[in-house]
Amino acid sequence: MDSNVDDVLPLTRRVMGGVPATTLDDAVKLCNPAVALDPEADAGLHVNLDVLRGGDRMATLIRAIRRQGSTSSLQFLTGHIGSGKTTELLRMGNRLSKLPFDHRPTVLVLDATPLVEISDVDLEDILVALWKLVADRSTPAAAAVLAEIWKKELRDAIVSQATGASGLLRSVVDKLPSVATEGLSKLLDVLKLQPPEQRKALRMLLSNLTDTLVHGLNRALEVVREAAAGPVVLLIDNLEKLSSRQREAVEHLYLERLRALSRLDAHLVITAPSFLVYSSGGAGLLGQYATEVVVLPMVRVRGTAEGGHARDDQGIDLLVRVLTQRVDFARLFDGGVETAEAIVLATGGCIRHALAVVASAINQQDDAPIARTSVDRALGQFEAGLMRALDDEWLPALRKVHETNRFPSDCKADARREMLRNLFVLEYQRGQSEETFFEVHPLVVRSRRFREAT
Repeated sequence: MDSNVDDVLPLTRRVMGGVPATTLDDAVKLCNPAVALDPEADAGLHVNLDVLRGGDRMATLIRAIRRQGSTSSLQFLTGHIGSGKTTELLRMGNRLSKLPFDHRPTVLVLDATPLVEISDVDLEDILVALWKLVADRSTPAAAAVLAEIWKKELRDAIVSQATGASGLLRSVVDKLPSVATEGLSKLLDVLKLQPPEQRKALRMLLSNLTDTLVHGLNRALEVVREAAAGPVVLLIDNLEKLSSRQREAVEHLYLERLRALSRLDAHLVITAPSFLVYSSGGAGLLGQYATEVVVLPMVRVRGTAEGGHARDDQGIDLLVRVLTQRVDFARLFDGGVETAEAIVLATGGCIRHALAVVASAINQQDDAPIARTSVDRALGQFEAGLMRALDDEWLPALRKVHETNRFPSDCKADARREMLRNLFVLEYQRGQSEETFFEVHPLVVRSRRFREAT
């Protein structure tokens, strides 16, 4: 399995004293919620949470890819921010790369974040990024195919299409390098760094060359498949971070423009924004692509198969393991494991929030042990952040969610999507069934505004 960017140093290789961390410096490094676990190097930090997520959700995608064989497919993964999608996506890629030889695909991972402007992405950005991914990270023979197409077809076509373009864009296009990787980097720089009008102008230019971009990728992917005697899997991560403020543009991207990716001779798994799935767009994904959308829920720490607010000891225990496999709480925190449990309960099964609270509490002090007052201060800071973003108009609906584990029927769809996206409301799975239930984030529940809402 490979990716499009330089390898990020795994968490366990960033610390001096091993895991779990026995120093505050190492503990902060191991609780960085922005770094996904490396499926190999960080295997000792991973905790299997499938039992609380309705089973092994990623296995569904793996089976679909394995059984499709050489027939291409396009599938989607979504879930709350902080639910662990990137970690699970990377683990899925690792599992695919270890299938028996006759089923083993070549797996390439595209992290969209460093390559595109995540608040403004379109099909052309993704196609250019995929060209760069395959050119940089597949095989020399595939890179040579793309280099030849770039030099003999694509570069000249781009320059020709730029006739009459604005001065800045024309100056960029006229200076496109003849070396494919350099030219692709130049295009990505414009699509990511230039003002919106320049990005739009370049996309319009590239939209006339979609067939060339797709056919070029397919010729390179054919070389990869022949060399490996197996299919290619492209995992496209972090597109789920597209803003809900541009909902119509995002729906157009997923429901219309990404259909071009189904022409690629590869299996694709693409992350999708949760607000899209919780709208008519979710049904549109199913209808357009005839595939299910895999949802990765939070890990429940309260609520049972019948709902309610009772403790879920299994969920609590597993999430405490997530924390204690990274940090020696007995050595570094007053209260030891009990403090880890308090953090888990206060963050509602959101792994990202739990890790961030641990790091924030540690940074309240110079020396160990970390006092419960420091943990409370860190939790208070997260609560204040949620309160600053909370719309007063949502409070009645939140009260209903807290009482019934479901959204009230009169809750507007846009409000529901925003409450889920911003983690005011968390989604959980009822055992092994596909039925979900909802709960208000515990830090919202404990806030004065929520308690005083009528």
